[in-house]
Amino acid sequence: MLTGLQDRTVVVTGGSRGIGLATAERMLGEGARVVIAARNRADLDSAVAKLAESAGADRVCGVRLDVTDQDSVDAAIEEVSSGGSRPIHVLVNNAGPILQGAPILGSADTKWMATFDTKTMGMLRVARAVAPHLPQDGTGRIVNISGVSGRSLLPNSSASGMANAAIGAMTSYLAHELAPRRVNVNAVSPGLIRTEAWEENACRLGEPLGLSGEEFMHDFQDRLKVRLGRWAVPEEVADVIVFLASDRASYVTGQLLAVDGGLANFVAS
Repeated sequence: MLTGLQDRTVVVTGGSRGIGLATAERMLGEGARVVIAARNRADLDSAVAKLAESAGADRVCGVRLDVTDQDSVDAAIEEVSSGGSRPIHVLVNNAGPILQGAPILGSADTKWMATFDTKTMGMLRVARAVAPHLPQDGTGRIVNISGVSGRSLLPNSSASGMANAAIGAMTSYLAHELAPRRVNVNAVSPGLIRTEAWEENACRLGEPLGLSGEEFMHDFQDRLKVRLGRWAVPEEVADVIVFLASDRASYVTGQLLAVDGGLANFVAS
């Protein structure tokens, strides 16, 4: 499938591991120039080195970016765009914490504010910074990475659920605002994705239950009744992101596409 991404500049936040890293690899495979952005310098440098082994050092670079700090975001995007002289064709807005659980009743405000600040506001900060650098020739794309908890109730995941739901709303409003500039804005809602972060989290959550990480993950997918009966790998989400960033999705905007193996059981939406 021809995607049209050859030689386009793609920025992937949270690009040093998981879905972000898999997306960077897929974009490089399509011939794009990729900038991965992350907060941790060591993780960033390691990911760039890994990607450069196969794609070449001239096609990938890294930039330190903290989505909770507007100055950091602005400085990173200014660096990527070379002071506004270089267009950014695609933003993959992926940075955010793993599933955050908290009961609504009795929980402290700090739990909620930290989740919203990193996930929802973080994506909003980056989108606002990148938008002026997106071309107005129909190739500009923003793909926000939400999460299934924003559309389907997951036990004890209300903080992430509400932050993800807000990303869905932000995607719709931003698609409306940027449509006159011929920029498409969509969101992807991953379900259970086997990332390093989730494997580490599963070990932590399974220990008090006497379960290994693998046992916890299998039990979790069964309890949530994932129709395909398994966790996805990050590359399966990355393939959908690449599609939405490509010329093949030229008439798709303001949409939220679930990549969850049938976890979210909707008749219509």
